[in-house]
Amino acid sequence: MKIITFDVLESTQNYLLNLFQKEVPQEELLVVAKSQTNGIGTLNRSWESFDGNLYFSFLIFDSSLPKDLPKVSTSVYFAYILKETLASFGVDVWLKWPNDIYIDNHKVGGVITSKKSNYLVCGIGVNTKNSNQIFGNINNKIENNEIIDYFLKNIKNNYLWKKVFSNYKIEFYKNISRFINLSKSQQILDSDSIVLNMDGTININTKRICSLR
Repeated sequence: MKIITFDVLESTQNYLLNLFQKEVPQEELLVVAKSQTNGIGTLNRSWESFDGNLYFSFLIFDSSLPKDLPKVSTSVYFAYILKETLASFGVDVWLKWPNDIYIDNHKVGGVITSKKSNYLVCGIGVNTKNSNQIFGNINNKIENNEIIDYFLKNIKNNYLWKKVFSNYKIEFYKNISRFINLSKSQQILDSDSIVLNMDGTININTKRICSLR
């Protein structure tokens, strides 16, 4: 995978997506920025970017992904790999369904994926050093490039979705209260009303949901 680095970039994810306006890239790429001026959050919301944090995006061939990976859960898949990567450095995070990275009750990052041609484009942002009062950061001395290097090694391990899902569902209970609070129905929900499906989606009162956002 070819790596391109920038001191400042509007958005690592937009950089890759804009490549497709000219022609379809011929190789897998990873773009890293020390600082972003217009980072992207979920549903194209702005992600406030602080200097020194971790910002990178990559595009990877569909054929490089595990054969059993449901396309609807690619964000969950790469978020889990990031979680395992951070755990290797002693950082304990958990995944807030479907694509947010949390320490305790504070969001420290997120993962966004989109399909382009025969590629998957994945953008990742993590507050490794700095944050505002709303969000948190992992406050760890590890270098961002170390995290990226280890993350890429974990991708090459080509974890099967079956393995990722079996581990992911162990901590899924941390999401239950959120689903109950965010329910737009007047009906009272309990934990038995919320089920994590094998493809990474959830059922709330038997209704299949890919996102609550």
